[in-house]
Amino acid sequence: MKFLKKSLMTQLVTYFLLLSVVTVSLVGLIAFLQAREALKQAVFDQLETTATLKEDELNRWVADRREDVLLIAALPEMRDQAGKLLKLEETDPEYQAAYIFLSDYLAGVATRKQDIQEIFILTGKDGQVILSTDQAREGERHTDADYFIQGQWGPSIQSIYLSPVTGKPTMTIATPLLNEVGLQLGGVLVVHLNLERMDKIVLKRAGLGTSGQTYLVDRSNTLVSTERFGEQEFSQGIHSKGIDNAIQGIDGSALYSNYEGVEVIGVYHWIGRWEVALLAEMNQQEAFAPARQLAGMIILVGLISTGALAVGVYLLARQIIRPILAITNTAAQMAAGDLTLTVPVLTEDEIGVLARAFNDMTARVRDLVGSLEERGNELAARTREIEASQRVTFAASERADPDRLLQMVVNLIRDQFHLYHVQVYVVDEEKQTAVLRQSTGYAGRRLLQKRHHIPLDQPALVTRAIHSGEPVLVADVNQTEDWLPNPLLPDTRSELVVPLKVGDEVVGVLDAQDREPGRFVPHVVALFQTMTDQIAFLFENSELVERVTEQTQTLTIFTDQLRSAADIARRLGGILDPEQLLQQVVELIRNRFGFYHVHIYMLDEAAGRLIVRAGSGEVGRVLRERGHSIPLDAPKSLVARTARDRETLLVEDTSLESDFMPNPLLPQTRSSMSVPLVVGDRVLGVLNIQDDQPGRFTETELDTLTSLAGQIATALQNAAYVEEIERAAEELREMDRLKNEFMANMSHELRTPLNSIIGYAELMLMGVSDIDPETLEDVQAIYSNGQHLLTMINDILDMAKIEAGSLVLNLESVQIAPLIDEVSAKAVERLEGKPIEWAVEAEPDLPPIQADPLRIGQIFNNLVTNAEKFTEEGAISLRARAEDSWVCIEIQDTGIGIAESDMDKVFDRFQQVDSSSTRTAGGAGLGLAITRRLVELHGGEIEVQSQPGEGSTFTVRLPVEASK
Repeated sequence: MKFLKKSLMTQLVTYFLLLSVVTVSLVGLIAFLQAREALKQAVFDQLETTATLKEDELNRWVADRREDVLLIAALPEMRDQAGKLLKLEETDPEYQAAYIFLSDYLAGVATRKQDIQEIFILTGKDGQVILSTDQAREGERHTDADYFIQGQWGPSIQSIYLSPVTGKPTMTIATPLLNEVGLQLGGVLVVHLNLERMDKIVLKRAGLGTSGQTYLVDRSNTLVSTERFGEQEFSQGIHSKGIDNAIQGIDGSALYSNYEGVEVIGVYHWIGRWEVALLAEMNQQEAFAPARQLAGMIILVGLISTGALAVGVYLLARQIIRPILAITNTAAQMAAGDLTLTVPVLTEDEIGVLARAFNDMTARVRDLVGSLEERGNELAARTREIEASQRVTFAASERADPDRLLQMVVNLIRDQFHLYHVQVYVVDEEKQTAVLRQSTGYAGRRLLQKRHHIPLDQPALVTRAIHSGEPVLVADVNQTEDWLPNPLLPDTRSELVVPLKVGDEVVGVLDAQDREPGRFVPHVVALFQTMTDQIAFLFENSELVERVTEQTQTLTIFTDQLRSAADIARRLGGILDPEQLLQQVVELIRNRFGFYHVHIYMLDEAAGRLIVRAGSGEVGRVLRERGHSIPLDAPKSLVARTARDRETLLVEDTSLESDFMPNPLLPQTRSSMSVPLVVGDRVLGVLNIQDDQPGRFTETELDTLTSLAGQIATALQNAAYVEEIERAAEELREMDRLKNEFMANMSHELRTPLNSIIGYAELMLMGVSDIDPETLEDVQAIYSNGQHLLTMINDILDMAKIEAGSLVLNLESVQIAPLIDEVSAKAVERLEGKPIEWAVEAEPDLPPIQADPLRIGQIFNNLVTNAEKFTEEGAISLRARAEDSWVCIEIQDTGIGIAESDMDKVFDRFQQVDSSSTRTAGGAGLGLAITRRLVELHGGEIEVQSQPGEGSTFTVRLPVEASK
């Protein structure tokens, strides 16, 4: 301190250094504070714009989904089929057809519309799900759901909530199902939305730097995101100043700590429509980094300058005082905010150097502050342009008509961006041209009146943008070769052509022109590209709606025609009289389709003429009474040519057709259609339809009437077949009567003498008369063959009764054991003296069955005798057992067996196993056929298992309670 007091130089240098440091620090602090404040306001504006854009984009997205749901509910097919589901029983075929149709259709909609999670229909009475793209949820009841309660009275949107099915946030749109006159069908169409698209909109960081983010929070302080919804680290909800204010309905912006404890600059909005808060935030470190850099540079430059001044003060203390005072005064004024001042350079020595260095520092500070102001102005300009783009797209989204949409777009873009001229071209693929669709001002009206267009193969800015799919920017039109001047737009100096793309397809271009060269800078090009993408989407949707409306009208007409054709075809099926059929057809076709006249010619092949057999109205009656006809080979007749060529002949204008033969009874005919009536290779006739309007017949009518003509021909053929069938049926009834009469006569005529022969032979065998052994053998043969013949006659009569359905079963409670004993006794008697062992295995206490005992005995005897015939030696066994609710009988032999190729025909009539043993055994081949029919009449079943050379096993199963 003593040294400082003694040395003026030291004091001067020391105090000057202190003053310089304080001055530089003050300037740096003020510059930092001003820059920080400017940056804060710019970031607030940027975040506000981002939040507003995202809110509008979310609103548009929800509005688009609402329009999708209303469009689905308004479709005629949806109304008709949903009405059937809501009114008919589930067992009704129409209900099932409607269910299949709507399931396929709604599943297709859910697949195409990725924003849709589930579509289902609720009954208006109890909120039950009767159809859903998630079939597992069908049958659930949603009586207490808000969307069900509100959706019964009109279209409603339930705000974001936690889905109980997916565990993720969702929104639900519901609307009542109405019929074509606007009356409720008693049901609600409900759509659960997939919010992944909302996530993409909200989480997109465009314009927010590296640390910026936007997010949604619901009223319970829960982060709304399909990926982060209800995270464990925020199980108690998230809080910050911005979140809490927004949930209270306060919109604003502030500096605060976000829900993760990070210091941010943020903007917050409460979207009351969806019950969520929208926040846009950026890390303060990133937001104020330029201000800190500015302060650091000021301090660095100040310290360098201070060092230089200190050297000068030390060398020339006396000369420094005055310049230093000047510098100090200047620095103080700069600290007050006036950055335009400079320090006067009074000397060329170190003081002058210091003054010049200080002036350089001032210039740098001034440049830095100026650049910050320019950036702020640029941000403000971009914000205005984004807001203008937002107004354009928002207004466009409210227009449904394509032309009105484009007209509004070009006028808004011209006015909002202050451009010279704006127009839209649409690509005509068929004509390979770009057609002017909408244009602004007087020049635009003149160009539209001239139907202005540009061929796609002509070099031009418009065609270049269409072919490349990229924006074409011309800063100065005078410097571009393929620019086409327009005399109606003489002041154009710069031009921007942006393609309108739907996916990868260019559907048109937006052409913007201005009087100022270089008007369209890069960020404006990017903004226009984003804007045209949205306009293209809206334009495509509006055209789609227009096409759907046209197609719906066409479909309605076609449906009416199909309904008429179906009604005519239905009536054809119930008419068997050809004359009545033809007359009703012509009257129905004329009345249902509204034609001038209809008549049908039938071909008389013998006479080679086409004769009118039916005609509509009085003219048709007159033509029939006159017997009007046309030669098949008439060269000038359209009807005859149709019959000869077997092809439909359509005349759009009869006045231009030389082969048309006018009928004086039909003077107003202007168009005609002739359809051949063909069945197989045969032409039955011609359906001729005439109308009083040229070009009357559409393609759908042509297809419908051609199909109807085929049904008429088939109906005519069927009527002829019915007559033939009736004649054949009468002949068959007569043949059946003769057969029954023959069978009765044969039974009497054959049985009577045969019984006498058998009886006489039996008496002789019993020893009534003395006969020698040789004669006895002959009598034995007569008796055996007579019994065999009688059995064959009885079998034939039984089979005839079974096939005629006249065999009556006398059902009663039957015990199986006595029947088995009777069969066994007969078998033992027949097998006596043969090398065949007989065995019976029957379970005790077999349950009784309801059956005809005579026929059950016949079944057992047929199977046992069949085994005896095909077993020369070995064994035959009969087994009986109870099996659940069946009584099972098995007859097993060790005979010749049955080949696999004969297994399918062993139960057929008059069929025998083709072997030498079979031929030796003989028989008519009816025993097994009758056995199977008798088993089936008792409600049982029979099967066979066999191996050639090892024997066969026949199994009969009879129910304890047989069918009656």
